[in-house]
Amino acid sequence: RVVLLASIFGLKATGLEADSWLVNVSLDIKNKLDIPTLDNVTILRKDFNEHSVSNHDVVYVSPDKPFHRGLESKLQKELDGMLIVHGHEFLPSGFNKVNEFLIDGERFTIYNK
Repeated sequence: RVVLLASIFGLKATGLEADSWLVNVSLDIKNKLDIPTLDNVTILRKDFNEHSVSNHDVVYVSPDKPFHRGLESKLQKELDGMLIVHGHEFLPSGFNKVNEFLIDGERFTIYNK
């Protein structure tokens, strides 16, 4: 949803998902919406750790494991832009919190280096 929403605002967006079923669901939604700006969307079946984020302005993650298990060091090396973390269970420790807000009870935190 985040990738599709970003494209509606004219942004080039890339979604990464390791689960092939979720990739297929995402591609099906994209095709059914048939909105011209969705041409800016790329959805890849790929592990996040195998994809460089160095050329992205914003990285949005909904982590399913602690940042200290490799995610934080990868982002510290590669990320030049903003980091948006969805959830409250797993948060980075080496980034600067810029803002935090709740939407329908869901926490979103924005960080930079």
